[in-house]
Amino acid sequence: NPITGFDSSFGFQVLTLLEELDLDGCQITALPDDCGHMESLRCMKLRNNRLQTLPSALFTGTRLNRIHLDGNPVSLKHLSTVAGWEDFLGRRKERLDKSISQGVRVDVTICGLEEEREALAT
Repeated sequence: NPITGFDSSFGFQVLTLLEELDLDGCQITALPDDCGHMESLRCMKLRNNRLQTLPSALFTGTRLNRIHLDGNPVSLKHLSTVAGWEDFLGRRKERLDKSISQGVRVDVTICGLEEEREALAT
């Protein structure tokens, strides 16, 4: 069944040790600020939903360094205005640098929104 959103009783505050959350293809239209309670979260998969924005708490209250957003109407231009986005990019860069130094091939797209990143650069 598709999950389109979360009400205040969902309980993100008890998921403090969760490191990865896969919500691909759930038809989610919004995430609540409560998702910032997932302090240990490092990776969030949100492909093919209907997200147009993300709460700043996701970037400021977690350890998020990988997020998959392809298939959502959210734009990198918009995300760059969300508080905590620069912190996320710093954590992402640190993760990528570590992988590259270990000889691991990495995906350098930003959140799966590569085409848009190229369009913004021109």
